[in-house]
Order: sequence, then C-alpha cells, then structure tokens
Amino acid sequence: MERRVPILRWAKEYSLRNTLRDAIAGLSVGLLTVPQALAYSIVAGLPPNYGLYSAFVGSYVYVLFGSTPGLRIGPTAVMAILVEHYTRRGGPDYAVIMCLTSGVAELLAAVFNAGFLVNFISRPVISGFCSAAALTVISSQTKTLLGLKVKTDGIMDTWIKIVTNITKSNWHDFGLGITCIVFLVMLKNLKQLLQRCSSLCILQATEQQTHTSRGDRVLSLLSLSRNAVVVMLAAVFVYSTGGSDFALTGHVESGVPSFQLPTFTARVGNLSVSFMEVVSDVGLGVVVIPFIAIVDDVAIIGATYPGLHVDTNQEIAVLGLINILGSFFRSMPITASLSRTAVVCSSGGVTPASGLVDGSMVLAALAFLTPAFWWIPRASLAAVIICAVAHMVDVRVVLTLWRTHKVDMAVLLITFLTCLLWAIEWGVLVGTLLHLLVVLFVLARPAVHVTSKSSNCGEERIVVTPRHGVMYPSVNHIRNKVKKVMKKLKDRSLPVVLDCSYITTIDSTAAAGLAELSEEFHNQGYKLEFSQLRPALQHAVLAVARQKAVLLHVITGDGLSSAVMGPGDVVIDRSSLMATTNVDATRSPASLAPRKPSFDDDTQNDVTKPFLEVAPKPQALKANSEESSDDENSENFHHS
Repeated sequence: MERRVPILRWAKEYSLRNTLRDAIAGLSVGLLTVPQALAYSIVAGLPPNYGLYSAFVGSYVYVLFGSTPGLRIGPTAVMAILVEHYTRRGGPDYAVIMCLTSGVAELLAAVFNAGFLVNFISRPVISGFCSAAALTVISSQTKTLLGLKVKTDGIMDTWIKIVTNITKSNWHDFGLGITCIVFLVMLKNLKQLLQRCSSLCILQATEQQTHTSRGDRVLSLLSLSRNAVVVMLAAVFVYSTGGSDFALTGHVESGVPSFQLPTFTARVGNLSVSFMEVVSDVGLGVVVIPFIAIVDDVAIIGATYPGLHVDTNQEIAVLGLINILGSFFRSMPITASLSRTAVVCSSGGVTPASGLVDGSMVLAALAFLTPAFWWIPRASLAAVIICAVAHMVDVRVVLTLWRTHKVDMAVLLITFLTCLLWAIEWGVLVGTLLHLLVVLFVLARPAVHVTSKSSNCGEERIVVTPRHGVMYPSVNHIRNKVKKVMKKLKDRSLPVVLDCSYITTIDSTAAAGLAELSEEFHNQGYKLEFSQLRPALQHAVLAVARQKAVLLHVITGDGLSSAVMGPGDVVIDRSSLMATTNVDATRSPASLAPRKPSFDDDTQNDVTKPFLEVAPKPQALKANSEESSDDENSENFHHS
C-alpha cells in the first residue's frame, strides 16, 4: 500500500523542521507558478485563467501519490506549444478533451508497463524537438513583444508578418518588454553579479562571515521569485501611467473552477463538435501529446533526482491521474516542469507536502487576485516566456555531436527542421523513426574483424569476429564477409574460425544462416570452425544443423583443435559432456572413442540418424582430425 500511496510512508517521519523547509519551497514555487501559468495559457492560445486551472491539481494530487520529494506537474512551455496547434481551431474545449485523453493514455501506459517506450526517443531527437519548440515560442512571443496584433501560422509565416508589419509596432510595449528581459536576466544571475562587484571592494573577513548566509538566502529568494517581481513591477508601472499605451492582459475570469465532468462536445463558434470528431481532428496529437508528457516526466525525474530509485510506472500513473482529474477542472494537458522542480530542490523542499503551499497560492490568486491581472502588460508575460524557454535552444550539443557522432547530429537536425517547418508532433515521430532506422542499420551491418592467429599447437587459423549479436537482419552481411575471406584463401587446408564471443543472442533465421554457411564451406573443400559458442547459441545452431543434416566444427574448450560435430550430435567439449549428453561419466576414454557413421548412397535417410562424436585427448586430437578428414574425403561425403 505504501508503494502505491507514498504519503503513508513519509508522513510517519514528518517533523516541524520539514514543515518549515517545505513551506519555504512551496512559497518560492508559488511565486514562480502564477506568472508562468498566465504566460503559458497565452502560448497555448487559451484565456489566462486556463493556465491557473492547470496549475493547482497536480500540486495536490502529487502530495498523495508522488514518490519524489518535489516534482511539479503543471502547465509547461512544451505542452502549451503542442496544445496551441489544436486550440487554434477548436478553442478551450479542445484543450480540456485533450487533457482527458492524455490522462487516459498515460494511465493505460502505466497499467500495461509501457513506460519502456520512452527509451525509443533518443537524446538527439529530444534536443532537436526542444530547440525547435523554443524557437517557435520565441518567434510567437516576439510579435507580442512588439505589440503586433497579427494572426500567424507557423514560424516562417510569423517572421514574414513581423518583417512586413514592423512599422506598426508598439514601441511602448517593445521598450517595456526589453526592460523586463534585462531585469529577468539580471535577477537570475543576481548572486554572481554581486559577488563580482564585491570582489572589487575591500571587505573585512568578519563582516563577510556575519552577513553572507543571511544575504545569500535573501538573494536566492529574490532570484527565484524574479518572474513574479518583474510582472508585478510592470503591472504597477502600467497602472500608474493609465495603461492606454500598452497591450494589457485584460479580463481574467475570477473564481475557482467547479468540479464537473469534462465536456465531451466542443463548441467551435456556433457549431457543436462531437468527442469522436475532436479525436479525429486532433489525430496524431492524441498519441504524441501524452507520449511527450511521459518523456518529459521521466527525463526531469532522472535529471533532478539521479540517485533516487523511482518506480517509473508509478510516476506515469500519477501523471495520468492528474491529467484526468485536471480535466474535471478544465485544465489543459500538463506534465512535469523542470524550472519549478528545480526551484523546489534549490529551496530545500524535502517532501511532496510543499505542493500544498504553491497549490493554495494558485487557488488564492484565482479567488482574490484576478482583478489585478487586468493590468499585467502582455509584453511582460512575453518576456517571462522568452526567458523561460531560451535555455532550451541547445547549440552546444550540435557542436559536440559534430565532433563525436555526425549521424546523431544529422538525426537532431532533421528532427529540428521537421518540427520547425512542418509540425512538432510529426517532427518527433520522424526523428524517432529515423534514429530507429539508424540503429537497425548498425545491427544489420555489424563490424567484422579479420585476423590471422596461431593455435596452441602452432596451427594457423584465419579468425573472423563479428562485433555485434547475429540476428536475421545481419546474418547475410556476416555470411558475405566470411565468404570473402574464403575466396581469398589459397590454402584450402587453412581453417577459418568464426569467433562468436560477441554473439549473445541468435534467432532461427541467423542460426539457419550459420549452418548453411558451414555447409557451403564444406562443399567447396574448406573448413569453418565455430569458437566461443555459448550454450544457448550451441543449442539453436545445432538444432538447425540436425534438421538440415549439416556437419559443424566447434572448437573445444582446450582450444587445440576442433571437434567434428555431426547431425544430431550435441557434444561441444569434454568439460560440458555430462551437461549436454546422457553419456555415463564412469566409462573409460577408450569406450568413448569416435563412432563414425556409414553413409550409403542408396539410403539417404541414414544421414539424419543421430550419432555421437567426442573429441579425443589433446595429444591424439590433431591426428584423429586428419584421419577423420581423410575418411570423409574417401567416402565421398554428401550433405543435404
């Protein structure tokens, strides 16, 4: 029970000291959450109150079911960008329905243990998606920063209309927005700026020791609450000027939303759109939005709490539950927020109880502060959004991949351009499929190393070593490599060894391919030996060889030579004799002498009868091998 409801575990050890630390963390996050929620609702193409509707449910539910000390689930820039593509034509009802469908999809993913699917989205794909999403947001907010009231569709259309309408810009909005950006950057780096300034002054050591800790706490709180500080100062400034020269947020619906069933019929103008029509209209977004939400959630947990053991499916289930319950309060799709989670960690939050504080602050803002939101200039919210997503544009990863792995860099750039110029959800899908194709290509064409080595008895061998496991996409590639080696051999008596030390798994197609390769070598008078063949692989390959009546050569454990393995034979070496056969261990070595089958041209079915051939003692192994080879040649041995 404690595993599913973690509050039953950590509540037993909760103390007054934890209460104070959680209260400070919750207050810090609340000061960040309210302005971000207002801003992200605008990014999503929704009225500002919808961002606040989306910000409190996650804080409360996570207190009960969350297994990390401070993960924050609420509106984010990424979710807002994805939602805006659909609310542009469907309005708030589309957002609520997508919140419900996302929650159901996430809950089902947890129930069926589908969390592993997030591993198929690679880092380059995520980086390309985040960079494209950030540039899309920055572009859309640039027109707000300039005070332009033009409708745009996509990043190219946005910049075309910005350039063509630049003369219509509201320079009051632009000046205020740039000022807000400067203040946000300064407050973010306030501590470092003051440290540099103080390094230029001569301060007494005792004075530093007395005031450093208290000053650091004040500076940290001011830096963490910078969004709220800047937005409030901008609102006060606009109010003092009358606000006629600025684009304002305007009316924000007041009051806490009532708990009610989410709408299953969207109102688009004067039309009613049914639930199934909405799902059909959203299309791929029904899958992509919850998938990206899960990726964000899991990635942020791993980045913020790297040493914490977390049940991934439990966290995905909590995310789904929060989205489902959020749809009852008219929330848009939400996921984990990196910035707010980082604030909890840096503020000293120790349990999920800190969510009670910031969740209550959001409800208080809805209940009492919405009239004041009228005076918030949109340029200040645009500045908050731009500063919040600017770090998502990661140029350094491109330079790193250029130096280390150009294939990954190509995947990143294709994902980035597809998200930027086509659609974000399609960009993620294209990038993921492309990288999977790259992985499949690597598996299908593994590196194969060819070397010449001598055995312990001085016999020279050509050793061919595949560097990956052999599965059906790669077996033909490995066969061609080995056959190229065979064609270059001038001495037919020189054995070719297939080193299987890197092969850990094999399927039926690959096993058949290796057996057929051995048959090709034998038919052309060459000898192919298998080395380091693991027991599970031995069973698979020998089963196919038995079925096809193919003669195999497997190097024994002593490594001196190879034991001749015939149809139906399951002996690999003397050390594994009792594990692989029913031979009595008390029998003498002489009684275990090789039994050669008689092959009659008139009775082909005798070829498939099982027989046992055991490697003799090391001293006689080479001689017996030569004798066996001569006998085989004299009997005109045929294989089917």
